[in-house]
Amino acid sequence: MKMIPFSWPTNIIIIDDDAGILEILEPMIEQNHNRLHFFTSPQKALKFIVDHSQLDIPDSIAEYQEYDFSIRELKIDLKKSFKLAENKDKYNLISAIICDYDMPYISGVDLFKQASEFCNARKILLTGRLDPREAIDLKGNLIDDYLEKDYKENFALKLNQKLKDQIKHYFTGLFPSLNSLIKYDPDFYFVGNPLIKEYFYQVCKENNVTECYLIDYTGIYYLINDKKENFIFFVQNNDQLEVMIDEYKDRISDTKLIKKLHSKAYQVVKLENEKIIYPNYNELEKHLYSVSKVIGEQYYISFIKIN
Repeated sequence: MKMIPFSWPTNIIIIDDDAGILEILEPMIEQNHNRLHFFTSPQKALKFIVDHSQLDIPDSIAEYQEYDFSIRELKIDLKKSFKLAENKDKYNLISAIICDYDMPYISGVDLFKQASEFCNARKILLTGRLDPREAIDLKGNLIDDYLEKDYKENFALKLNQKLKDQIKHYFTGLFPSLNSLIKYDPDFYFVGNPLIKEYFYQVCKENNVTECYLIDYTGIYYLINDKKENFIFFVQNNDQLEVMIDEYKDRISDTKLIKKLHSKAYQVVKLENEKIIYPNYNELEKHLYSVSKVIGEQYYISFIKIN
């Protein structure tokens, strides 16, 4: 299955044919470790977008198969992940484009159309003339958000918040199919749970994570930090843990081990030869990992180093 990469810092493009407007915008926009690029020429901006959209991110660096509980397996291709981690071009990707609507020869909307052929950047339209109703119609289709250029006291605050939100969408945007899965069964496909997301970002920050890959819809992430260390962020809900306990309890005689399972203070996962698999019952004890966080007495999370 295709995985979702994100790397930072990224490039942010700001386009307005009026140099005076760019001079107003430049001190307003919070950089937040990203690189800001200002253009009065839409053509030069498009060339920059093309030149910085050439990174070949592999469609898949993980293969996932599920037959039954006892042999559920995920194989990670670490060689491909290291190749991506070592590619400095990943920091040249463009996460957001802010563009004026009314420009000579090309509108902001038309520029977004062309830019979308080369990158997945989030698109914010600045407008002073566009009817807000028309902007709303465009939102979610050709643009991701819009802001009227009124330059009032709270303009900078609104612009930075919209930019922050869109960059977050760029980094964490999920497959369209995943959104429908979350709506269908949010208790099972819990990658959209806001408390889990909050803890996930905390873990990423504390461990200097620079690469993140969603490798299982239910909540398994493969992470790489700035030292090229590899981790698994492993989430299960209470029902899954109950299934795991039932799977193992009748096959093992060690009462202490059974108590450990029933305590739900541990998760069971085997990490070996670039594979993630539930181990056989006779090797269970070697593959217990402490639960690092319990959310709402329902979700159990382990953060596991795998190299």
